[in-house]
Amino acid sequence: MGWQSTVKLTPHMFRHTWATRKLSFLIESYKGKDSSRPLRDIHLQAMDMLRSLGGWSISSNMPALYAKRFIHEHANVLNLRRIEVESEELAQVIAEQVNEV
Repeated sequence: MGWQSTVKLTPHMFRHTWATRKLSFLIESYKGKDSSRPLRDIHLQAMDMLRSLGGWSISSNMPALYAKRFIHEHANVLNLRRIEVESEELAQVIAEQVNEV
């Protein structure tokens, strides 16, 4: 009896994982090279490179779909960090109020 998965792995799943991780890597590496460049320019350059590496035509929207996902995931991470900082600040304020009583 072997392990049986209910999830069927498909080539599309591997391509999706590759594309999202590669785009993230490209954006971060381009940001590191020139932090003064507008983020829009960095995203466009990364999408062009992903388009080339993925074999999509110049008119393909696939890199834009992966870029949209990257933006959503990145926004979620930043939002979680903001919530964490605000929670810590709120905890300090409450502790100060409790200590004054």
